[in-house]
Amino acid sequence: MATRDTAYPWVAVDGVNQEIRVCGSASLDGVVARSLWFNVAMLGLLQQGGLLIHAAGVELQGHGLLILGISGAGKSTLSALLDEAFPESVLCDERIALLPEEGSDESTWRMMRSPWESSAGIARRKTAPLSALVFLEQASVCEIHPISASEALQRILPLVSIDWKEQCLADCGVAALDRLLTTVPAFVYRFTKELEAAQYLDRWVGARE
Repeated sequence: MATRDTAYPWVAVDGVNQEIRVCGSASLDGVVARSLWFNVAMLGLLQQGGLLIHAAGVELQGHGLLILGISGAGKSTLSALLDEAFPESVLCDERIALLPEEGSDESTWRMMRSPWESSAGIARRKTAPLSALVFLEQASVCEIHPISASEALQRILPLVSIDWKEQCLADCGVAALDRLLTTVPAFVYRFTKELEAAQYLDRWVGARE
Protein backbone atom coordinates (compact mmCIF):
# COMPACT_ATOMS: atom_id res chain seq x y z
CA MET A 1 0.00 0.00 0.00
CA ALA A 2 1.10 3.60 -0.43
CA THR A 3 -0.13 6.92 0.87
CA ARG A 4 -0.21 10.11 -1.10
CA ASP A 5 2.13 12.95 -0.22
CA THR A 6 0.70 16.28 -1.43
CA ALA A 7 4.11 17.58 -2.52
CA TYR A 8 5.62 14.39 -3.98
CA PRO A 9 2.90 11.77 -4.51
CA TRP A 10 3.85 8.22 -5.30
CA VAL A 11 2.89 7.18 -8.79
CA ALA A 12 2.41 3.87 -10.54
CA VAL A 13 4.09 3.74 -13.94
CA ASP A 14 2.55 0.90 -15.97
CA GLY A 15 4.56 0.56 -19.16
CA VAL A 16 2.48 -2.28 -20.57
CA ASN A 17 -0.78 -0.33 -20.51
CA GLN A 18 0.95 3.06 -20.85
CA GLU A 19 -0.71 4.46 -17.74
CA ILE A 20 0.38 6.79 -14.96
CA ARG A 21 -1.68 6.69 -11.76
CA VAL A 22 -1.35 8.41 -8.41
CA CYS A 23 -1.26 5.73 -5.72
CA GLY A 24 -3.71 6.09 -2.89
CA SER A 25 -5.28 3.37 -0.79
CA ALA A 26 -5.86 1.04 -3.75
CA SER A 27 -3.98 -2.23 -4.01
CA LEU A 28 -0.73 -2.05 -5.92
CA ASP A 29 -0.57 -5.77 -6.64
CA GLY A 30 1.22 -6.37 -9.93
CA VAL A 31 2.24 -2.73 -10.36
CA VAL A 32 5.64 -1.31 -9.54
CA ALA A 33 5.28 1.96 -7.64
CA ARG A 34 7.93 4.58 -8.33
CA SER A 35 8.53 8.05 -6.95
CA LEU A 36 10.92 8.93 -9.76
CA TRP A 37 9.44 11.73 -11.85
CA PHE A 38 11.98 10.86 -14.51
CA ASN A 39 9.92 7.79 -15.40
CA VAL A 40 6.72 9.83 -15.51
CA ALA A 41 8.31 12.36 -17.88
CA MET A 42 9.69 9.63 -20.13
CA LEU A 43 6.37 7.79 -20.38
CA GLY A 44 4.32 10.95 -20.84
CA LEU A 45 6.54 12.14 -23.69
CA LEU A 46 6.58 8.77 -25.45
CA GLN A 47 2.77 8.65 -25.31
CA GLN A 48 2.65 12.00 -27.15
CA GLY A 49 5.22 11.07 -29.78
CA GLY A 50 8.02 12.89 -27.98
CA LEU A 51 11.36 12.06 -26.39
CA LEU A 52 13.36 12.80 -23.25
CA ILE A 53 17.02 13.29 -24.19
CA HIS A 54 20.27 13.73 -22.27
CA ALA A 55 21.17 17.03 -23.90
CA ALA A 56 21.37 20.76 -23.43
CA GLY A 57 19.07 23.15 -25.25
CA VAL A 58 19.79 26.67 -26.48
CA GLU A 59 17.90 29.28 -28.50
CA LEU A 60 19.95 31.59 -30.72
CA GLN A 61 18.36 34.12 -33.07
CA GLY A 62 15.01 32.37 -32.68
CA HIS A 63 16.40 28.93 -33.55
CA GLY A 64 16.52 26.07 -31.07
CA LEU A 65 19.60 23.85 -31.01
CA LEU A 66 19.73 20.52 -29.22
CA ILE A 67 23.28 20.21 -27.88
CA LEU A 68 24.12 16.53 -27.54
CA GLY A 69 26.97 14.49 -26.11
CA ILE A 70 27.81 11.84 -23.58
CA SER A 71 28.78 12.89 -20.05
CA GLY A 72 32.02 14.82 -20.25
CA ALA A 73 31.53 15.94 -23.85
CA GLY A 74 31.12 19.54 -22.73
CA LYS A 75 27.38 20.26 -22.70
CA SER A 76 27.49 22.18 -19.43
CA THR A 77 30.74 23.93 -20.40
CA LEU A 78 29.28 25.16 -23.67
CA SER A 79 26.00 26.03 -21.94
CA ALA A 80 27.86 28.25 -19.47
CA LEU A 81 29.75 29.95 -22.31
CA LEU A 82 26.53 30.52 -24.26
CA ASP A 83 24.78 31.91 -21.21
CA GLU A 84 27.67 34.30 -20.64
CA ALA A 85 27.73 35.48 -24.25
CA PHE A 86 23.95 35.43 -24.77
CA PRO A 87 22.14 35.71 -21.42
CA GLU A 88 18.96 33.67 -21.04
CA SER A 89 19.66 31.75 -24.26
CA VAL A 90 20.04 28.33 -22.58
CA LEU A 91 16.92 26.35 -21.65
CA CYS A 92 18.63 23.59 -19.67
CA ASP A 93 22.10 22.04 -19.53
CA GLU A 94 21.17 18.43 -18.65
CA ARG A 95 17.94 17.01 -20.15
CA ILE A 96 15.57 18.31 -22.79
CA ALA A 97 12.03 17.22 -23.65
CA LEU A 98 11.03 17.14 -27.33
CA LEU A 99 7.46 17.13 -28.67
CA PRO A 100 6.04 17.43 -32.18
CA GLU A 101 4.48 20.86 -32.61
CA GLU A 102 0.77 20.77 -31.79
CA GLY A 103 -1.37 20.93 -34.90
CA SER A 104 1.57 20.23 -37.21
CA ASP A 105 2.25 17.21 -39.40
CA GLU A 106 4.91 16.21 -36.84
CA SER A 107 7.67 17.51 -39.12
CA THR A 108 8.34 20.39 -36.72
CA TRP A 109 9.41 20.02 -33.11
CA ARG A 110 9.47 22.07 -29.93
CA MET A 111 12.06 21.58 -27.21
CA MET A 112 11.42 22.30 -23.54
CA ARG A 113 13.61 22.32 -20.49
CA SER A 114 13.31 19.62 -17.87
CA PRO A 115 13.59 20.18 -14.11
CA TRP A 116 16.99 18.45 -14.11
CA GLU A 117 20.13 20.53 -14.40
CA SER A 118 23.85 19.74 -14.53
CA SER A 119 27.01 21.57 -13.44
CA ALA A 120 26.07 24.80 -15.23
CA GLY A 121 22.94 24.90 -13.06
CA ILE A 122 20.58 26.03 -15.82
CA ALA A 123 16.92 24.93 -16.06
CA ARG A 124 14.70 27.79 -17.26
CA ARG A 125 10.95 27.68 -17.78
CA LYS A 126 10.95 28.29 -21.53
CA THR A 127 10.58 26.51 -24.88
CA ALA A 128 12.00 26.96 -28.36
CA PRO A 129 11.38 25.60 -31.89
CA LEU A 130 13.94 22.93 -32.75
CA SER A 131 16.10 23.70 -35.79
CA ALA A 132 19.13 21.41 -35.52
CA LEU A 133 20.77 18.56 -33.64
CA VAL A 134 24.33 19.46 -32.66
CA PHE A 135 26.66 16.72 -31.41
CA LEU A 136 29.69 17.92 -29.47
CA GLU A 137 33.35 17.03 -29.81
CA GLN A 138 36.12 18.95 -28.06
CA ALA A 139 38.86 20.32 -30.31
CA SER A 140 41.53 23.00 -30.62
CA VAL A 141 39.53 25.04 -33.18
CA CYS A 142 35.83 25.57 -33.78
CA GLU A 143 34.18 23.98 -36.80
CA ILE A 144 30.76 22.54 -37.67
CA HIS A 145 29.94 20.00 -40.35
CA PRO A 146 26.76 18.07 -41.27
CA ILE A 147 26.33 14.35 -40.65
CA SER A 148 23.91 11.78 -42.05
CA ALA A 149 20.76 10.61 -40.28
CA SER A 150 22.33 7.16 -39.85
CA GLU A 151 25.39 8.62 -38.09
CA ALA A 152 23.13 10.83 -35.99
CA LEU A 153 21.16 7.74 -34.95
CA GLN A 154 24.30 6.01 -33.71
CA ARG A 155 25.26 9.10 -31.72
CA ILE A 156 21.83 9.79 -30.23
CA LEU A 157 20.85 6.26 -29.16
CA PRO A 158 22.93 6.30 -25.93
CA LEU A 159 21.39 9.67 -25.01
CA VAL A 160 17.66 9.03 -25.45
CA SER A 161 15.47 7.71 -22.63
CA ILE A 162 13.24 4.88 -23.87
CA ASP A 163 11.93 1.85 -21.99
CA TRP A 164 13.29 -0.76 -24.40
CA LYS A 165 11.95 -3.63 -22.26
CA GLU A 166 8.33 -2.72 -23.03
CA GLN A 167 7.55 -3.36 -26.70
CA CYS A 168 4.82 -0.71 -26.95
CA LEU A 169 7.08 1.98 -25.48
CA ALA A 170 10.05 0.86 -27.56
CA ASP A 171 7.87 1.16 -30.68
CA CYS A 172 6.84 4.69 -29.66
CA GLY A 173 10.47 5.63 -29.16
CA VAL A 174 11.61 4.18 -32.49
CA ALA A 175 8.82 6.02 -34.32
CA ALA A 176 9.71 9.31 -32.61
CA LEU A 177 13.41 8.87 -33.40
CA ASP A 178 12.61 8.14 -37.03
CA ARG A 179 10.50 11.30 -37.32
CA LEU A 180 13.14 13.37 -35.54
CA LEU A 181 16.08 12.24 -37.65
CA THR A 182 14.21 12.55 -40.95
CA THR A 183 12.96 16.07 -40.24
CA VAL A 184 15.76 17.78 -38.29
CA PRO A 185 19.29 18.19 -39.72
CA ALA A 186 22.22 16.92 -37.65
CA PHE A 187 25.72 18.32 -37.25
CA VAL A 188 28.95 17.75 -35.34
CA TYR A 189 30.36 20.79 -33.57
CA ARG A 190 34.06 20.60 -32.74
CA PHE A 191 34.53 23.38 -30.22
CA THR A 192 37.00 24.94 -27.83
CA LYS A 193 36.30 25.69 -24.19
CA GLU A 194 36.50 29.42 -24.76
CA LEU A 195 33.93 32.19 -25.21
CA GLU A 196 34.64 32.17 -28.93
CA ALA A 197 32.86 28.81 -29.09
CA ALA A 198 29.57 30.48 -28.14
CA GLN A 199 30.09 33.33 -30.60
CA TYR A 200 31.06 30.91 -33.38
CA LEU A 201 27.85 28.94 -32.86
CA ASP A 202 25.76 32.12 -32.99
CA ARG A 203 27.44 33.21 -36.24
CA TRP A 204 26.80 29.76 -37.72
CA VAL A 205 23.11 29.99 -36.85
CA GLY A 206 22.90 33.39 -38.50
CA ALA A 207 24.66 32.15 -41.64
CA ARG A 208 22.13 29.28 -42.05
CA GLU A 209 19.16 31.65 -42.39
